[in-house]
Amino acid sequence: MYSTFPWICKCCTKWQRARSLASHVLSMTHGTASHHIHAVGYANIDSAWLWPCRKTPMKSVCSWSTALNLMEKYPLKLAFTQPQQLQWVKEKYPDFYNRVKYFISTGQLIPVGAAWVEMDANLPNGECLLRQCLYGQRFLQHEFGIRCKDLWLLDSFGYSAQLPQIMKHCDVTRFTTIKLGWNSVNKFPHNTFWWEGLGGHRVLAHFPPSKKYHNDVTVAEMLQVEREFSESGRSNSSLFLFGHGNAGMGPREEMLEKLQRLKNLNGLPGIQLSTPEAFYESVERDTTRLCTWVGELYFERHQGTYTSQAQVKKRNRRAEFLLREMDFWTSVAAATSTKGDYRHPGNEMRRIWKLLMLNQFHDVLPGTCHPEVYKDFHAHHDEIERVAESLCQSALTHLMKDCDSLRQKQVHLHSGLNGCLQIEGESCSGDSHLGETNDLPQTNGLPESLKNGTPGYGGITIVNSLSWSRKEVVKVPAECSTGKNLQADQHGNSFGLVQAPGCGLSNLELCEATHPATATLGKDGLIHLSNHLVSAAVDTHGRLVGLWKPGTVKNYLKGPHHGNQLVIYDDFPLNLDAWDSFDFSLQTRRIVNDVVKPATVVKNGPVRVVVEVCVQVSETSHVKQSIILDTESPCIKFHTQVSWHECHKFLKVEFPTSITSSQATYEIQFGHIQRPTHYNTSWDSAKYEVSGHKWADISEHGRGVALLNDCKYGYSCVGGTLRLSLLRSPTVPDPKCDIGDHEFTYAVMPYTGTFQDAGVIQVAYNLNSPLILRPSLALILPLDGISYFRLDTNQVVLETVKVSEEDPQSLILRLYESFGGSVSATLSTLLPIRSVSRCNGLEEMLADEEDVEFIPDHPATIRLSLDPFQILSLIARF
Repeated sequence: MYSTFPWICKCCTKWQRARSLASHVLSMTHGTASHHIHAVGYANIDSAWLWPCRKTPMKSVCSWSTALNLMEKYPLKLAFTQPQQLQWVKEKYPDFYNRVKYFISTGQLIPVGAAWVEMDANLPNGECLLRQCLYGQRFLQHEFGIRCKDLWLLDSFGYSAQLPQIMKHCDVTRFTTIKLGWNSVNKFPHNTFWWEGLGGHRVLAHFPPSKKYHNDVTVAEMLQVEREFSESGRSNSSLFLFGHGNAGMGPREEMLEKLQRLKNLNGLPGIQLSTPEAFYESVERDTTRLCTWVGELYFERHQGTYTSQAQVKKRNRRAEFLLREMDFWTSVAAATSTKGDYRHPGNEMRRIWKLLMLNQFHDVLPGTCHPEVYKDFHAHHDEIERVAESLCQSALTHLMKDCDSLRQKQVHLHSGLNGCLQIEGESCSGDSHLGETNDLPQTNGLPESLKNGTPGYGGITIVNSLSWSRKEVVKVPAECSTGKNLQADQHGNSFGLVQAPGCGLSNLELCEATHPATATLGKDGLIHLSNHLVSAAVDTHGRLVGLWKPGTVKNYLKGPHHGNQLVIYDDFPLNLDAWDSFDFSLQTRRIVNDVVKPATVVKNGPVRVVVEVCVQVSETSHVKQSIILDTESPCIKFHTQVSWHECHKFLKVEFPTSITSSQATYEIQFGHIQRPTHYNTSWDSAKYEVSGHKWADISEHGRGVALLNDCKYGYSCVGGTLRLSLLRSPTVPDPKCDIGDHEFTYAVMPYTGTFQDAGVIQVAYNLNSPLILRPSLALILPLDGISYFRLDTNQVVLETVKVSEEDPQSLILRLYESFGGSVSATLSTLLPIRSVSRCNGLEEMLADEEDVEFIPDHPATIRLSLDPFQILSLIARF
């Protein structure tokens, strides 16, 4: 045969020679000092992106089934995140789920997702980030008996400075991401490092030097890992993730074969199939030389995600506060249900919490999904709002029936507690000063407020779940719109000033506007707004020409520029429309100054002043604003309605202040951080757009200006000019992103002293959580109402009250220090609490009780000690 087909012999000879040469090369091993790579299989699966979440279970099964088949042939280890996807597979593919459970038990399928989904880490509030870990960890513990020490957020768009403390509070100590490799300006300087967040809390962090999570196992990739690794001399190993994601079937057989051949090859770093646990253990053997990165992990790309899909962000903020209300009132109802006539709806609450967390996935909430995803989003939020409202109503109905039994306990609370919140200039008794606690009225024996209870106006109850008392203007129901201290508008609505206790209920009683809000037309043609806390001058365009604190002459705005100046920019990213918004677009700034309807006073005190104005953005878009100043309000609000029909435009509002400071302050989860107001370095200039939550502030010694909002997240501050990003109009992946009508509110608040003492934090909470007026039976409450919890300091915020996941006879109380300093505080409660212990975010008791002292009395009191920005969770048994 060989004589007939001589080429067969030649080919065999070449093949044998090639094999011989390859065997020789592959037998040459690397040195022991070479970089060591821990290769871990990974299949990135977005819970929603260019497909709705209902398609994701199928994608998960496709990817995992390929990997599980390979595990029967190779020692493959596959890491996965997102317990939500396991839940879906369990529900839709139970037989396959049993196979998944088997490979988890063998250690070949490895959970590295302590969070329920790979959420965005900038925009969700602190409680939502913590709940991600709580429900993720609980699922893994319940299903597999596993406690996950790792949080992998490989593809999220930046990482909050409060994330390390939230992680550690949930027993998570390791963090992994690749996203910082996408930075547009600065190369992130570390691969393995300590990440230190607010309050000095640290976690061990790793940024794989391959800068991606879908490697193919090539020689070029191996060399890149060794070349890019920045910790030489401090550490000598790194993670390497290989496989194809989003139904790309994960790791392939050829990848595993290549790993076999490359694992000890001379000239390459050593590589072996490994696990995340093995990698981190190798690092943790000696961490003394690792560097520390302090503060947020700011991602120098995708700044447009702070603003894209405005309705999504608005509904997210609304849901966060609505679920907070739901948790609070259902918990109080459960604790006060001594006859067992209220059943806590724990399962239903967990269901809608998980719906909210799913929709905080790192493509959904940032606004970078296909429009089909947002149909599901809005359907989910309709369900969240329906259920949460219903559960709140049921709990409040129960509480209002039981209020009489609490009145006698309220006697003790009033005689033993101080601590009514004082916003700047506001007083529950009329003469208290900012920062002082307010002594509630006391008499010998029974307080007058309890001797003379009143049902108020038509059985209307004011509901306030925030942990401070409030004095605000509310819209009064039609059935109560008669009598003095009311102000009517041209639409037949009535408004009045009311006072509400913190964490409690009170009858609707209208207060006299002793410091009326006024509007006058000056000789200069400006409309002058004023109350005893703030004054401003408004021009015909609705812009602020001046902003003052009464009694001072210093203008808080920097002339000749105007506050509340709407500006529009061209917005053409190089790619990734909904994600990116580059700094070169800032050079296209154009002032919006075409007036459709000049500023006109439509309400003129004493309770509320309203100035209406309408300006045209373009031939197809316009902005209508109501500029509002209430009696007793330290801020001027801008209720804004936008008809938005633009393409590749970016709308912002700016307030050029007269404040001189090199730093501005932005609220984040459970605290705040400072960022530069200048472009001194490339690290500074890369932060031309940053994320924040309810407020941002710029201050100098003795005074400052805060910018508040009820649903926005994008800010910038350069020099003394504060800007808030309002709307964008990208076209990919949603060609109609944000086209339509929008409604939102922002506010400006000048103050003296510090923003902490001025009450900026509390005013921003108030803006996002308006007082609720609910009809009730002929309920008779004390004149001062009933407070279920009271704090004696404004420095500590009672963020969450919820029923324990494990014990329906226990409450979880979550507080945080909000000013940035150490504090001692006393929390008092009317609830029948028997004992209190510290716990972690997973609601497990901690042995350390040194910062908590419980005094079981009537009312029960808890004495606390908190460090700067500390999150403190307590288990209170009733």
